[in-house]
Amino acid sequence: MADSLASCRVVILAVDGFEQAKPVAPRNALKANGTQVRAISQKPGQTQGFVQTDKRDMVKVDVHALPIIKHHYAMAQQLDRLNGVTP
Repeated sequence: MADSLASCRVVILAVDGFEQAKPVAPRNALKANGTQVRAISQKPGQTQGFVQTDKRDMVKVDVHALPIIKHHYAMAQQLDRLNGVTP
């Protein structure tokens, strides 16, 4: 199984206040098997994990989602204009 995971790429979506166990344990297991894992979040830098109401680890954000969302929204608007769709 480790051989098949080594060629995979996985994105984990995590926002501030995420439940620590949800993305962290799978991320560590995937990385241990050679999978390329990236964290994407609504803000750049780091995002805060929690266990119930207790702050835990900060997770490094590899990809800031907002510029991607803005780009795709602008592209969708352009396509709508080209297709004659009015808002």
